[in-house]
Parts: sequence; C-alpha cells; structure tokens
Amino acid sequence: MKNGKLEDFIKENRMTFDQYMPDRQIWYRIENQMDKNDLRKLIIAWSTRIAAAFLVVLFCGIILGISIGNARQSQFDYASSPELKRYQETESYYQKEIGIKLNEVTDPQIKSNVEIDL
Repeated sequence: MKNGKLEDFIKENRMTFDQYMPDRQIWYRIENQMDKNDLRKLIIAWSTRIAAAFLVVLFCGIILGISIGNARQSQFDYASSPELKRYQETESYYQKEIGIKLNEVTDPQIKSNVEIDL
C-alpha cells in the first residue's frame, strides 16, 4: 500500500520534481569518483588473482617436495638391497660392541670423555 501512495504522490507532483536539474559539475565529480573506484577494484582484483596463483604454486611445491621426500625415504629399504642389509647388520654389531666396551670402563672421568666423543 505504501508503494501505491508513493507512486501516486510522484505522479501528482511530477512537474515539481522535473523543474530542478542538478549542476553538470556534480555529474562530472560523480563520474570521476566512479572511475577511481573502478580502478581500485581492478587493482584489488588483479592483486587477489596474483596472490591466489602464488598460493597455488606454493602449495604444489610443498606437495611435490613431500612426495619426493617420501620417495627418497622408501629408497633406503634395507630388505630390498643386500648391501644396505649388510650395512645395517654391521652398524648394529658395532653399536653393541661400543655399549659393551663402555660398560667395562670404570673410571668416571674417562667414561664421560668417551661418551662426549660418541
């Protein structure tokens, strides 16, 4: 109902509204402000796109780095290579020997020096 009353009021007073015209300078200022806002929006849009592209490239790099790291870790499978298995056995043997010899040392000063060297 209010819309009907408003429309009726505008129709009845149309001549009164039409006699006032805004100054041309006002329209020029409005257009200039709109142009500046459009330029700002364009700059923001491009900046956002560049940032999004950067994040996509960064994310892909991280995923690629993780997958390459996992592939390198799986290359050292001791069961698949006899040389690596022998290396693991040798390392385990010497670790045990070092532990035994370290337990045989009775002098605390010498023992602390040996532990520091290990």
